[in-house]
Amino acid sequence: MLGTELPVDYAKSMLERCTLSFAKCVTGLALLSSQQLGCSDGGRVCSDQAIAGVTVTVVDSNGARVCDATVVAHDGTFSENLMQLGYGSGCTYGGAWERAGTYTIDVVSGSKTKSVENVVVTSGECHVNGQGLTVTLDP
Repeated sequence: MLGTELPVDYAKSMLERCTLSFAKCVTGLALLSSQQLGCSDGGRVCSDQAIAGVTVTVVDSNGARVCDATVVAHDGTFSENLMQLGYGSGCTYGGAWERAGTYTIDVVSGSKTKSVENVVVTSGECHVNGQGLTVTLDP
């Protein structure tokens, strides 16, 4: 995620997951200031990558990727517009970085809309167990 600011929720969750001995806390804060954050817990070392809780591929009724959609993830009072990742045949949408929850995904492209409920993202040892889904817009 170099050159991209980490979401605040991600940074907070990574700090909470680190064992906050003085040395690890200082190291974590130094890494946070450089936009990279990882932690070690015993023999396990977590990567400094931010994992998208939700990754969505939007396709039309013919299976072609839709790259002009608005994709929103909702979990209770939390709501986030997912960012477009890639372009053309590789475009997807991602967000809810390092955030576990049960999401409803709303997709809008032109006059077409679709909602997918109960997308469950769980916490893993170091990162969330992200969910990838494909949403097909009806003709």
